[in-house]
Amino acid sequence: MRHDDCGTPRLVRLCAAVLTGSIAVQAHAGACPSSPAALCRSAGQTKFVLSEGGDASGDRLTWKWSRGQPTTLAEFGSPDTTTGYELCAWGPSGLVLSIDMTAGANCDGVPCWTRQGTQRLRYRDRTAATGGVQSLKLGAGTKSTISLSARGAAVPDLPLPAPVPLTFQLMRDDSAICFESILPAGNFSKNEAGAASAKSRFDPDAAVPALASDGCGQPLVGYTPAVSTTDQLVHDGLVRTFRVYVPGSYQQDVPAPVVLLLHGGFGSAAQVETSSRLLEVAEQEGFLVVSADGIAGPSGVRTWNAGGCCGYAVSSDVDDVGFVRAMIDQVQSRACIDRRRVYATGMSNGAMLANRLACDLADRIQAIAPVAGSDMASSCAPVRPVPVLQVHGSADSNVPFYGGPGCGPAGVSFVSIPHTVGRWAERDGCSDSSLPGIADGDATCTTRQHCSIGADVELCVIAGGGHQWPGGAPPAVPGIGDCLFGYQSQSFSASRGLWTFFAAHPARG
Repeated sequence: MRHDDCGTPRLVRLCAAVLTGSIAVQAHAGACPSSPAALCRSAGQTKFVLSEGGDASGDRLTWKWSRGQPTTLAEFGSPDTTTGYELCAWGPSGLVLSIDMTAGANCDGVPCWTRQGTQRLRYRDRTAATGGVQSLKLGAGTKSTISLSARGAAVPDLPLPAPVPLTFQLMRDDSAICFESILPAGNFSKNEAGAASAKSRFDPDAAVPALASDGCGQPLVGYTPAVSTTDQLVHDGLVRTFRVYVPGSYQQDVPAPVVLLLHGGFGSAAQVETSSRLLEVAEQEGFLVVSADGIAGPSGVRTWNAGGCCGYAVSSDVDDVGFVRAMIDQVQSRACIDRRRVYATGMSNGAMLANRLACDLADRIQAIAPVAGSDMASSCAPVRPVPVLQVHGSADSNVPFYGGPGCGPAGVSFVSIPHTVGRWAERDGCSDSSLPGIADGDATCTTRQHCSIGADVELCVIAGGGHQWPGGAPPAVPGIGDCLFGYQSQSFSASRGLWTFFAAHPARG
């Protein structure tokens, strides 16, 4: 861990290429990016210890991540054959530690990685040649565990006292799945020259450091505070359009949350901005709203490819997930946003896409709040548990609460809302029981119990509510043909409710 051991600190692992038996352990380029991944799995407890011995051979590093979010053995990948791992750490100024553990490597003439039973993988290297790592244990289960131990001259040169907040992530090199712990100054019992130690426990009320985007510290490009501005990009050969609302309180050096707002079939970005009244909440609370346009089919109707619905977007296999990822990238390069606090909501078909984004884009979307739309994704394997707030009217005839064909033009059988909530409860490790939540006007809410840490699943049912955005502007028409939208609650604001839910669910490592 000393600068004169192996050159520069960040390249210290390059000197770990040694001959062990007949196998050459080569240096690796490493997978650690310059800044942390936006969203990783969280732990109930973490521990970090770093100490320098009298000489480099006595250096020690321990990182333990325990009581973590549910993780199957398959989600840890196959490090014995194809999945490499990188332990990365960042301080406020950037990357400070990087250790690369190669897939399928040999250590002292035997495989480094072994499978131990049905729930554990282990990396073991008695020579501690790669970053000083002697042992890395990956334990699957409803409360997953990770334990890394390193010692000796090859342990990377992490500056001491350690820069804080200090963010650790164990990252797979073949997947967006990663495991994180964030250690602010208050978690350190010791942080001085020669030694540092810290412990943390998951605290739902703890402040979470923002993760600034590339647009932070730069003049706002293309957007105007307190104005909804049109923007576009080209994705998959299609010109895609969207609108960006930046609140009047925006500051170019203060990362702001972002809410993605997705219209329903027959709607548009401009229409859903008005009908949801979400911009009013954004102005009051200081977050950006990005309202996207679906692709219009030959009839001019805009829809989203949410998997099992709807319309032209599905029949043409439009890549709406890829478009949303590209849209987030463009917005965060032009404005200062908090990469840990990107959320998604939508109405009807837009709500269905929000569900799909939580399945396929959980590395970028922290939480979702679908309104009047169910989970129609054909498959779902999120890289981390996702908090979900579902809002739905009990008398919705377009997307019936208990599922089946609606009266609208979609022509599909919808997944029921109880089944939708049940799916997310299972993905997020919740129990079958629910607790009463808020009762606000026409809305009665329930919360599933014993969910994975930080991944709440809530359902707000609007008594007698139709296919409407509660608390929004009344629609211009009563329905489509004989399919009426029904009763619209004005005693419960979905926009206010979803922001309350989002604000209570920033990403926590």
